[in-house]
Parts: sequence; C-alpha cells; structure tokens
Amino acid sequence: MKNNTLRTIIFAIIEIITVSNIAAQPQQLSLEECRNMAIESNTIARRAELNSLKAKYTVKAVTANFLPRFKITGYYVMSNLKLEETISGGYLPTYVPAADGSLQPNLMTIGGQPVMINGEPVFNQYAYFPDITLSAKFDNAYNAGLCVEQPIFMGGKIVAGYRMSKHGAKLAAINEEYSQDDILVRTEDAYWKCIEAREMTEVAKSYHDVVAEFYRNMQNAVEVGMRTPKDLVAVQSKLNEAELNLARANNAVRLSSMNLCFVIGLPLTSDIVLTDTLDDNRTVTSTNDVDVTNRSEYRMLTEQVAMKGEEVKIVRADYLPQLAVAGYYGYTNGFQFNDTKMLDRSTLAGVVTLSIPLFHWGEGHNKIKVAKVEKELLQLQLDEAAQQMMLEVTQDANLLDESWLEVQLTSTSLKQAEQNLIDSRNRFEVGNETLADHLEAQSLWRNASADYVKALAALRLAETGYLRSIGKL
Repeated sequence: MKNNTLRTIIFAIIEIITVSNIAAQPQQLSLEECRNMAIESNTIARRAELNSLKAKYTVKAVTANFLPRFKITGYYVMSNLKLEETISGGYLPTYVPAADGSLQPNLMTIGGQPVMINGEPVFNQYAYFPDITLSAKFDNAYNAGLCVEQPIFMGGKIVAGYRMSKHGAKLAAINEEYSQDDILVRTEDAYWKCIEAREMTEVAKSYHDVVAEFYRNMQNAVEVGMRTPKDLVAVQSKLNEAELNLARANNAVRLSSMNLCFVIGLPLTSDIVLTDTLDDNRTVTSTNDVDVTNRSEYRMLTEQVAMKGEEVKIVRADYLPQLAVAGYYGYTNGFQFNDTKMLDRSTLAGVVTLSIPLFHWGEGHNKIKVAKVEKELLQLQLDEAAQQMMLEVTQDANLLDESWLEVQLTSTSLKQAEQNLIDSRNRFEVGNETLADHLEAQSLWRNASADYVKALAALRLAETGYLRSIGKL
C-alpha cells in the first residue's frame, strides 16, 4: 500500500514537471495564426457576427408575413349583473277580416257610424294583454374559437418589408467583413511592428558587439601606448550609446509583443515567437485597373441605398388599398334569458376586409417625397464615397511603390555601408583612418541597417493597406 502511494506521488510530480516544461515553452505563431486568433477573440468581431445572425433571424420573421396567422381566442364571463324589465299589460283592440282579405278594425257602430268616446273609437271586442317580466343573466358565459387571418394585398408593404430585410441581412454580413478587415489591419500592423522591433534589436546587438570589440582593442592599444586615453573615452562614449540603444530596443520588443498579445487575445505577458521574417520579396503589385465596388464600405452603402428604396415602397403602401380575409370557428355557451340558456352552439364565419384610403390632406404624398429625398441623399453619399475610395487607392498604391523603392535604396545603402565599414577598419588598422572617421563608419553602418529594417516593415504594412483599399484583404 505504501509502495502504491509513493508511486502515485512520483507520477504526479513527473506530470507537474512535464506540464510546467510545456507551459514554459514559447508559443510559435505565424501571421495567419495571429489573424485567426484576433478575429476569434475580438469583441468587435463578435458583435458584428451577432448582428449578422440577428439580421438572418429578421428575414425569417418577415417571411412569416406571407403566411396565414392562426390564433385561438376565448373568453369567460363571471358577473353578478342581472337585467330585469317589466312590460306593462292592458287591453288591445281587435281586427276582423274584410272581403278583400285585409284586416279591418272591429269597431262598434250605430247607424253605420263608429261609436266614439272622448274622441276615441270603441271596439266590439278587446284582447287582454297581461304584464310581462323580462330578465337576463350574463353569468358563466364563455367562448372559445380558432381564427385564421390571411393578407391578400397590403399595398406591397409585405413584399417591400421582406426585400428590405434581405438587404439588411446582406448589410450585416458586409459589416461583419468590414469589422474583420479592421481587425486584420490592426493584427498585421502589430505583427510586423513586433518583428521590426526584434530585427531592430538584432541591429542594436550587432552594433553593440562591433563597438564592444573595438573598445577592447582600443583598451589593449592604450595599455601598450599605441593610443591615448582620449581615444578610449571617445570609443567609451559610443559604447554607452550602443548599450542605451540596445536597452531601448529590448523595451520596444517587450512592448510590441504585449501589444500583439492584446490584439490576438493572449495574456500580455505570454511568451511568443513569431515565425515570419522580414524579406525584400514584394508580394503585392499595384495596378491602375481597380474596382472599388469590391470594398466593404462601398457595398454597405449600396445596400443602404437599396433599403431606402424599399422604405419608399413601404411608405407608399400605407396609402394604397389593403385587402385581407379571415375565418373563424368557435363555440359559445351562456347568456340566460328568463332562466333559459340562449347560446349553446358553434359558429363558422368568414370575413373579408377592404380598406381604401381616400384623402389625407397630402400626408402620404409628402411622406413619399421625404423617403425619396432620403434615398437620393444616400445615393449622393455613395457617389462621393466612391470618389474618396479611388483617391485612397491611388494614395496607397503610391505608398506601396514608394515603400518598394525605399527597400531597394536602403538595401543598396546597407551594402555600401557594410563595405565602407570593412574598408574603414582596414584603413584604421594601418593608420590611414582617423578614429572619428572609423566611428562614423560604424554609425553609418548601424543607421543603414536600421533604415533597411524599417523599410522592409513599411513595405509589409503598405501591402496590407493597399489590399484593404482595393477590397482584397
């Protein structure tokens, strides 16, 4: 039993150590992986996705307006209300049939003349009508039924509403793409800047190593009397500058790494290694034949114009004839009259409704004009946005070409600076180069290296911006 317990503890310790070693390993990330992680973790993308899902459900809800609507109706009445009314009785005159079949008053006559008392005729016979008491009760009455309603023509409102919901769904989907494009731009910007910072660190390390080695050589030269302490101080100043630049470069790496982790949804202190590198391969080429209709912003405005067109139809529908049919089947029980139940039967009914607006003092006409003006305003906004997009494409294309030219120029400058540093070192070693000139050659090489790295990073960002401008990100 003790051996089993000891074995379990050992296995647990081994597992903890293994997991710790795995967790301690840096996470390797490519640009594509960072793009996917940013989209999955970003709340803006999630909101856009939910809005797109909401728009799809809206389309399904609007589609139901084409179909009949069924509903169950019913009521139950429990009331102590009781109505009673007495109809007074009395004597009623009588009538007798005449030769032509009509009824004639049964009047008392003398000598062929009707007998009158107080100006009123006297009848031979009277019928006695007794008092009648009427009572009605509404207690325990109920009804239940099934009703179906079907619109036939609503002035085109249902069709326009359905088309408007379809445009709304497209708009939400395009907005989701637009949000993702924004996230991808931020991700690529953070990714390449992080790589740029790490490359700049390598430049700072290389420069620091060169200056440090030169400082050690200068120390040896001072010790043997070949150089003065003043020369050593000048080199020390450059070494201090190199150490400061290296510290700044390391800080830039840490900050850029934290920024990338924030964008892709990782803890800020995560240890990550980026697998992509900066190179001088141009992957995107600008062209003059560009169609801005591929951009999500343009397509969003197009859908908004289409939605406004359907809104005009919906406004017009309120002032057109509307036709609908309905059917009802139900059962009613209750309502007593003189203690006799009056209702105990089922009912089947059909209803056709027709509404024709006649005159509204120009309200409908003016509302339709308002909707049309709003549509025209959106169309103008779309046309203006298209021009601005073309301008952005031209600007980003120019920036892309300029960035590529800068890469070529800085590459040439770097090669020249490297050769100049080699030649300067050789001349300095044989005494044909001053200390100041050699230190200047080292600085020129460092600056050329940094400029080349910055140009490569700028090229990657320019490619991203250009792809975003033409709607192909």
